[in-house]
Amino acid sequence: MGSSNRKSFFFVSFLVYVFLLNTVKAAVLGIDYGAEFLKISIVAPGRTPITLVINEISKRKTTVAVSFINQDRWLGEEAMNYQARYPEKVTTRLRELLGKSAKSDLVLDYKEKYKLPFEIRENNQGNGRETVEVFIDVENGSSGKQNGDGDGDDDIENNYSSHTIEELVATTLQYAMKIGTALGKGAIKDAVVSVPPYFSQTQRRALYDAADIAGLNVMALVSDVSCAALQWGIDKDFAKNETRNVIFFDVGSSHSSASLVEFGALSERRSKKTYGSFVVKSVEWNDEFGGEDLDVLLVNHFLDEFQEKHGSETNGKDVTKDKRAVAKLRKQVRKTKEMLSANKEAPVSVEGMFEDIDFRSTIDRATFEAKAEKTFQRMLEPLRRLVTVELPKLGLTLEDVEAIEVIGGTVRVPALQRLIDEEVLKDSGKSIDKRLDADEAVAMGAGLFAANMSTTFRMRKFGAADALPYGIDYQVVGGVDEDEEKNNKIALFNRFDAYPSRSKVTIENVTANEYILKTFIAAVKSGDESEDNVKEELVLPPAWSSADVATFNVSGIDHFREKYNNTEDGNVTVTFAMDPSGIFFVEKAQFEVIVTDMVEIPRPKKSKKMDDKKSKKNITIEEVETTAKATDETAATVSEDEKEEKEEEKEAAAPAEETTKEEEKKEDEEEKETDATDSESGKKEQAEEGEKESAEEEEEKPAASEETKEGEEKEEEEEEGKEEEEEDDKEEVYIPQYRERKRKFKHDLLVSESDNPIVQMTNAEILASKGKLEKLHAKDQAKRETEAAKSNLEAYIYSSRSKVRQDEDIEKVTTEEQRESHLQSLEDAEDWLYTDEGENANKTTYETKHKGLKDVSDAFIFRAQESSVRPESVKYAKKWIADTRKTIGTWKDKKKHIFANETEPLLQDIADLESFLEEKEKEQEAKEAHEDAAFTSKEVKSELSKRMTKYKKVKSKPAPKVEKPKTNSTGNATGKNSTKKNSKKDKKKGEETTAADEESENTSTPTKEEEDKEGGGRGEEATSSEEGSAADPPMPDEPEPTKKKSWFGKVFDKKEPEEAASGDL
Repeated sequence: MGSSNRKSFFFVSFLVYVFLLNTVKAAVLGIDYGAEFLKISIVAPGRTPITLVINEISKRKTTVAVSFINQDRWLGEEAMNYQARYPEKVTTRLRELLGKSAKSDLVLDYKEKYKLPFEIRENNQGNGRETVEVFIDVENGSSGKQNGDGDGDDDIENNYSSHTIEELVATTLQYAMKIGTALGKGAIKDAVVSVPPYFSQTQRRALYDAADIAGLNVMALVSDVSCAALQWGIDKDFAKNETRNVIFFDVGSSHSSASLVEFGALSERRSKKTYGSFVVKSVEWNDEFGGEDLDVLLVNHFLDEFQEKHGSETNGKDVTKDKRAVAKLRKQVRKTKEMLSANKEAPVSVEGMFEDIDFRSTIDRATFEAKAEKTFQRMLEPLRRLVTVELPKLGLTLEDVEAIEVIGGTVRVPALQRLIDEEVLKDSGKSIDKRLDADEAVAMGAGLFAANMSTTFRMRKFGAADALPYGIDYQVVGGVDEDEEKNNKIALFNRFDAYPSRSKVTIENVTANEYILKTFIAAVKSGDESEDNVKEELVLPPAWSSADVATFNVSGIDHFREKYNNTEDGNVTVTFAMDPSGIFFVEKAQFEVIVTDMVEIPRPKKSKKMDDKKSKKNITIEEVETTAKATDETAATVSEDEKEEKEEEKEAAAPAEETTKEEEKKEDEEEKETDATDSESGKKEQAEEGEKESAEEEEEKPAASEETKEGEEKEEEEEEGKEEEEEDDKEEVYIPQYRERKRKFKHDLLVSESDNPIVQMTNAEILASKGKLEKLHAKDQAKRETEAAKSNLEAYIYSSRSKVRQDEDIEKVTTEEQRESHLQSLEDAEDWLYTDEGENANKTTYETKHKGLKDVSDAFIFRAQESSVRPESVKYAKKWIADTRKTIGTWKDKKKHIFANETEPLLQDIADLESFLEEKEKEQEAKEAHEDAAFTSKEVKSELSKRMTKYKKVKSKPAPKVEKPKTNSTGNATGKNSTKKNSKKDKKKGEETTAADEESENTSTPTKEEEDKEGGGRGEEATSSEEGSAADPPMPDEPEPTKKKSWFGKVFDKKEPEEAASGDL
């Protein structure tokens, strides 16, 4: 058996600028999923390369919380608003419950330590997963039901809700996608999620399950350390062979960790380009103490103080057991802790904390630091171990470290920073660095990872390799001797190995049908091996009770052994992999066998050299004979030109023959892999060398007479015949030669996985959870629409009441009785909203009441608008009628091409419009102001527009073209230039004449009576013209011909009364 490792760099990139592909336009998210807060960065096309997402209340971080109140679901800050009133219905700190058994002591201790008010039980759906499930009574104040089948629909109907931890985490991931989509202007499905460096296999797989339920494609799970390291080094250049060491100290809400990261340059093999890169060399952590412990410390301090001050007033009740009192106090102490970071003293105030008793107190920074001393020391343990233990192992000291970067919100506590400098970094000349944003560095780094993995963006490469938090060993069970089975524990991946990576395990000479490979967490070794004081300590992942990771069953070997006569020489190779997310799995398992057999060596190929020579000689002889007959049959010699041609042919043939020999020799060498060689090859080579020498001698001989050549040719033919006879004899006695051949065959085997600490969700379970969240989402959508309908109704009541009471125009067109009746209806609707019926009504009820009130108010508003708009529209229409008639009367002289049969129908239409207006005005005079109008301004506009269209069509009829008489150039013309000048002069004169005619035609002077009627402010409208606005009023959708807007535009460009009435006030 044996194993081999191979590691690789995970390339990330610096976002130089956003490059949008033609087919992909989706943004990507970087999610810092913390124990308490959610921070999200986004990289989206067409905006700042990377930025942090703000939530609906403009905060850069969101509390991880989900609440269920009155069968409604609330997320984030909206959920936290209910914590003081319904603490047992608000679920928080969900990440630390992922991938853990509900029965483990760690989960129970976690709930007790952090005073989680909601009920945690074991998932009892019969799948053996034993994961955490949260039970909530959505109606009453406590979880009253004790048993349930986990079906969310039935539970909600019975005022009882149960949700697995994966479903709750999926809900928060969907929330992250929602607020990211609002900023990215499109649906977002891809993200990189950060996790603590100590996250186990079960926690990582559970987070993937939650993402599948949420519909989020997790591109990778990246440790907080790697995200911060990328953010630190992305804008720096590293020279070749340069190394920089940086320590990252992270104090989050639930843990603290210290990591050593080595930065340097990395060269590509092909392009030889150099990029920056980093490798996480070592990681230390404490998953039991974080910033949340400081909150709990203050809560306990003030609970004790409350009990001392007001214990006699509580009738013997214990305030520490009251979930509501603890929730109220916890909300306030967070503000107190933040104030102590900037002030020496901070207050705390809780109204009605317990039994209607108000609580007020203060605490100074010295008291707080004294109480938190042990907590600070536990937080510093990872950093202290890294500096004192891990650095010496790597041959480093603090002097070799360039920076100590601190991240996480808790590092802002002054006492913690002071302890780092005084106890860990003392006498080293180093101090903590604060170049990164402690709260946002991880989220921004995750966004850079996501942008690199997306195909949407063009990037600058940066190598990254994370470190495995736990080493993994393997053991082969079955198919080996018992003694070997007990002692074959072999390292598969070592602690702090870089990943992604692969490791191969080879089991040689297999004889069994299946092999079982058990994997488990490797013990951490400490001490000096040379002094035999090595100690082993088993460091298990959170909530794990044993070191077992998984068991892999490799089977199906006999099926392939039978194909090769039950060989015992086969090997089984199992390839284990650690992907970029730190997920451990078997990539493939194969049965490998080497088959050995004997194969015949191919016979040497017969050389075609002699045939080629014969053909060439025959061709040469024919050419010589043909040339001799053509020139002189008695000639004994050939010409000099023919000699040169022959010599060139021979020179060209010689290297070709040599090339043929070399190729044949290579083929023989490739076919003969064994040492057995035939003696014929030597003879053949000698014969060929002899032929080559004879060919060279022939080339050196001068041209002889034809008789001499014929003699030489006969001798050569006799020699070639002898060689062919020898070769024929050799073929008859040829003995076949054989060589040994080895071939490797590979066949894929079956692999099954079992014995996981926490069983991963099946596809059916994921689909069921998806359906459950989809129903909750539909309820949320209906709830939002109902709230919007209620809000619209309430806003309309207030605005309509104010309008009816204060608008003078409405008062003119309504009676006192009408106004009072409507105001009473508004008041009744307002009172109804605050009743139980109005508080819990549905969307349709709100919209129906809104419409009923709106119809009455809109009628008032419409009559008020029409009282002023309608008379003005009539006045304008009458003016257009008068001006248009006058203009048409001038067409007899100025537009003779327009005939009477065209103007008479137009004048009749104008007369009909005038009659319509007069009739409607009489009807309106008979009505009261508070009654519905006889006609509307919209009707006037419609009738007027019809006539205007007809008028424009008739007026625009073109005049027939009149050809101008052609004039010949006179004798005074001086050529081409003179003719051109005269034509320009004539054209200009013609244009002036035409302009003058049009001006006189279009200009008409109004009478003094008309000027007095319109008033002195009439301006340009006082002059009516055929082309002007008076004679040709603009259509409603056409631009105004003059800068000054006509009255028609002022009236009809605004919203029609009916359209205005359709919107809310």
